Amino acid sequence: MIRLNDVPIKELGMFVLQEGNTHPSPTFENKTVKVPGRIGEYHFGSEVGSRPHTIALGVIDPDVIESQARVRKFFELVLDEYGKPKPVKMVYEYEPDKYYTVYVDGSFIPERVRGYINGPINLVAYDPFAYAESTAYDKEPIEYDENHEYNEGHMYPNYMTSDWNGVVQYVGVYNHSHLATPLNIVIEGQVTNPKITVNGKEFSVNVAVYENERLYIDSKTQQVWKVNVEEDFHGFLTPVMISQSSVEWERMNIFGATEGEFPHLNSGDNSIMFFGGNPSAKINLDWKHRFL
Repeated sequence: MIRLNDVPIKELGMFVLQEGNTHPSPTFENKTVKVPGRIGEYHFGSEVGSRPHTIALGVIDPDVIESQARVRKFFELVLDEYGKPKPVKMVYEYEPDKYYTVYVDGSFIPERVRGYINGPINLVAYDPFAYAESTAYDKEPIEYDENHEYNEGHMYPNYMTSDWNGVVQYVGVYNHSHLATPLNIVIEGQVTNPKITVNGKEFSVNVAVYENERLYIDSKTQQVWKVNVEEDFHGFLTPVMISQSSVEWERMNIFGATEGEFPHLNSGDNSIMFFGGNPSAKINLDWKHRFL
């Protein structure tokens, strides 16, 4: 039924009760204002909340000690070394291409009948989207310059890297979801004042990036920073990591040098243009299909 951090739940000696599970949508809240004397309400936007998953777990073993050991094994998977909920990748087996990042929430209150244990547990996706890797739907190993006709129905795979040696570099990707998704970019190497245009919308960073540096553009958290390659130990930084290293972040942060909208991919074909001065760099794209 589910996999946690790529481990099938049955490998933990547990099973999932089919009738006790929910795979809900996230919570939706509409912001409205009622004006006296007017019919209906005015709509002022909507908010999307978290996504709770209620999973009914069960254990059957004649040995009550072994049953309890399996429950402990489950919590070893969802808690960190300090006993706090940690992010866990969760996949429903009937939707194997997509995953959620969940945290255990609330209390597990089991019913016990000898060696049989069962009870519901809440796994909350605070980011309500389900994600699939950018290459998840690449079906054929079609390469450029193989003399295919335009209308043959083939699709090129979603390439994640590209060399950038001319003033202008084009990259194309295909988003298989109907939802827009943030496009994160890493530029490693030399370029001056890089500008990225995605589907006609421009985003620029007015800085010089040198050959021993990486420029990170994180459209999901809307942060931009530059770091020396030899000092880059973490890759993309989370908001928690940023808050824990405020002095280092102050040195790296170049958000003030940006202009325009952070790049997002639309549903379907997306044309990405990179423009910059004297480039000798490698472009790395980091994005995922996302679903609700």
